[in-house]
Amino acid sequence: IWDQDLNAKLSLKYPQLYRMGLRNDKFKAWRFWLTSLDSIFQSVVCFFFPYMLLVAGGQDPHGYDANGLYEIGTIVSGIAVCVANFFVVFSLYSYTWLHAVIVGLSILVYYAFVAVYSQFNTFIFAGHLRLFGNGSYWLVLILTCVACLIPRVTAKHFLHQYYPYDNDIIREIELVIHKGRNCRDDDEYDEELIDVDEEL
Repeated sequence: IWDQDLNAKLSLKYPQLYRMGLRNDKFKAWRFWLTSLDSIFQSVVCFFFPYMLLVAGGQDPHGYDANGLYEIGTIVSGIAVCVANFFVVFSLYSYTWLHAVIVGLSILVYYAFVAVYSQFNTFIFAGHLRLFGNGSYWLVLILTCVACLIPRVTAKHFLHQYYPYDNDIIREIELVIHKGRNCRDDDEYDEELIDVDEEL
């Protein structure tokens, strides 16, 4: 809700940006199919990375089995929660303290739930809090999250560099102008905006 690619002032300054919606730039069929493939890829990595890395692994230091159905399920679900939240982070245009709080709480609520729920011997799900004390859990979490998001981040960077949308171009122009703005007056700034407007 609070994400915005450009603020209201710039949207009014560059009405040409609304052509993106009229041209249907961001809602192409190929984007839909690529997103679907990416989601399948992320699902496969979220399951098979931890499964292949941990299914034949040793027991934890206290002698408990860390490779059972419930243990692997807990690890996979934790990874899925983290990947989903990091996916949102990489999709945002603007970052505020509110975004950081919401994403942080989304991840922490999962771990708090497991910590509380694992204290009860329900459906053989007991003591799973100990999984988070193993270094192998955190290593698998980091490796899996990176493996899940590398294709999306790479594709996003490639498209941004070589096939930018109009709003990407305006954002970069604004960043360049604002970096040197402290030594310019407002008249020069307005003249530069007019030049950019003519280029678009």
